Amino acid sequence: ATANPGAFFHYCNMGWEALGSLLEMIDGRPLAEALRERILVPLGMTSTEPTITLDMFERLATSYQPAYSDRPFPRQGLLTQSGPIAVPGASGCIAATTRDMGAYLAMLINRGTASGRRIVSQAAFDRFMHPHIAAEEFGPGASYGYGIAVDRMDGHARLMHTGGMVSFASALQVDLDAGVGAFASINAMQGFRPTPVAEYALRLMRACREESALPEPPPPAPALKVAAAADYAGSYAGAAGRVLQVIAAGERLYLMHRDKRVPLEPAIDPTDAFTVLDPDYALYALLFTRSGADGKGPVVEAGWGADWYAAAAYQGPRTFHAPDDWSHFIGHYRNEDPWFGSVRVVSRRGRLWMNGVIPLEPAAGGRYYLRDEPASPEWLSFSDIVNGHAMQLHFSGNVLQRV
Repeated sequence: ATANPGAFFHYCNMGWEALGSLLEMIDGRPLAEALRERILVPLGMTSTEPTITLDMFERLATSYQPAYSDRPFPRQGLLTQSGPIAVPGASGCIAATTRDMGAYLAMLINRGTASGRRIVSQAAFDRFMHPHIAAEEFGPGASYGYGIAVDRMDGHARLMHTGGMVSFASALQVDLDAGVGAFASINAMQGFRPTPVAEYALRLMRACREESALPEPPPPAPALKVAAAADYAGSYAGAAGRVLQVIAAGERLYLMHRDKRVPLEPAIDPTDAFTVLDPDYALYALLFTRSGADGKGPVVEAGWGADWYAAAAYQGPRTFHAPDDWSHFIGHYRNEDPWFGSVRVVSRRGRLWMNGVIPLEPAAGGRYYLRDEPASPEWLSFSDIVNGHAMQLHFSGNVLQRV
């Protein structure tokens, strides 16, 4: 553990997997049977499957995913049709129709009741929607209940969640006070989640019920729009006389490469990371770093993979030491798991990085914790050193092999 229970919120699929296993032990039957009998049958969700199997493939909507799973994916990147998958675990095992999702929304709107029958007790539903801990990854002021995010929108109590499969992205929202709910799903993993669509639908339905003015639709978010683009502009000096020249033009940002301006597209995560829309920079995002203890000062550094660059305003050290054994870990690791299929480990600025953008922190037992969050429990470890190279990478328990 990296923090005491209740110290902070971190969404973790492993937690849901553990809950699914616990449910099987307590209920005395497989997860699929428990979900069907406890939830799907009482709600009349007759077209929903409680676990995703290969046999369901021909029933599923055609979906698409990035053609290359080992690199950042730009919004206009190449897609390929997704193949059959099997997902038996509780972190994301449901396949449902829109009609059935409407039945689930109705149960939430009715606070745990469907067709006059309680699916969960009032006390259990109250615990479910209680804001137990701050969870601002769902938005400013949001908290997490027992499996649902909770906040207030326009003064109304709101429940919400998002979900992402290999090739589907979804968002669910319920306005408990107005008694309306919305579910949106897209059959390609482009961007994070269709949250703005579900939120707009919620406001639209509420306005119709109240016979008030309809809300304005959310503004489009152009792929290349960069907030505060001028913050990143300038020259960054690297090793062997290399220079990274970044140019701002209004709300656009460009990298000079081979005497051409190459657009930079803001990455979804982390902040200050950009996808460089040029094949020579395809494998990693370009990550800028700001000065100041809070990381909110001027931009003074840039990193791409193992390459490090410093702006003229940079005042920190320029030589860095890394333990000799870290050289064993550098490289590309892969399996065919659609979620954990590719990890690249590089050494930059005296530390290891996952995919060039997530810093790793050494810990006891040979683990390296991901430090995109201050106390994230996600970790990497390495094993089977052969000829100076680790053959396996363990990512929070998932095993990847050196490529």
